[in-house]
Amino acid sequence: MSIKILVYGIMLLVSTFAVSGININNIFKTNHIWEARIFTTLIIMALTYLSGSLILDILNIFI
Repeated sequence: MSIKILVYGIMLLVSTFAVSGININNIFKTNHIWEARIFTTLIIMALTYLSGSLILDILNIFI
């Protein structure tokens, strides 16, 4: 198994856990559930990519 898949998989779980604590529904208008879900998904994907890339870069520096 590639180390990248492992790191991104772990960071996906961590990002999902971190974003689930944020109440994003207050940002959007009422009854705009799909927009809030898509926004949450995009935030999770971006946070996963950024944190995973950071960890992989740190690993590359020390290895």
